[in-house]
Amino acid sequence: FANWCGPCKALAPTLESCIREQGGLDFVAMDIDKNAELSWEYGVRSIPHVQMFKDGSKMDEFVGGQTRGRIMDLLASAE
Repeated sequence: FANWCGPCKALAPTLESCIREQGGLDFVAMDIDKNAELSWEYGVRSIPHVQMFKDGSKMDEFVGGQTRGRIMDLLASAE
């Protein structure tokens, strides 16, 4: 996420809606400009970059815009 990233701003409402619908999940956005070292550590090279974790382990990730259906499939598979 970055304040200047148009695709991030476009993806956020759909992602948040899917997370609410799926239930039992948290959405955390990290500003890459304010957290450059952490972004590098997690392999973020382009944005939007979404990573899904469960019990501290990365379950899945995607880069770029995704359809609502694809996001729902990814969230379901990460459970």
